Amino acid sequence: MDLRQTAAALREAPDAGLPLLPVLYEVVPRLDHPADGWLLVLRYAEAGKAHLGEAKPFAEAALRRTRDLLPETGEDLESRREASILVELARFVAGRPAGVVLDEALRAPDPGIRARALASRLGRGDPVHPAQLESMAAAPVDRAELWEALERIGRLEAFPARQRNRT
Repeated sequence: MDLRQTAAALREAPDAGLPLLPVLYEVVPRLDHPADGWLLVLRYAEAGKAHLGEAKPFAEAALRRTRDLLPETGEDLESRREASILVELARFVAGRPAGVVLDEALRAPDPGIRARALASRLGRGDPVHPAQLESMAAAPVDRAELWEALERIGRLEAFPARQRNRT
């Protein structure tokens, strides 16, 4: 089994009741290709089984990596994938630095990253101006990304009502 297959199997670990190994907080930021590791920690955080407030160096490394990746998310699919995961992970990082990173992500060229940034801000309880949601929902590609991001966090009620039935 290669690393990607292992990571794919581990994505199911939170639901299977397997505990998150604290060593992952130290290992993931050091990987050459950490996207699957970030995703694993994200799945644990979504399941309420990873508390990033207790792993400050990990959270700081994740925010640093997000900032480093955002300018590189143009055509590089792997950078976009990793940045998208990290933007979702920022939802579970308390404090102003995560909010600043999410603000930067709102200016990313990739609609998926922008949608995840809006959803993460909502998930953190940060203010999101309705015009930001309206603007994103107005374009078909952006609308689909926003719908998916809001659906992932269980906040579809935030999707602009005027755009719900548009294709």
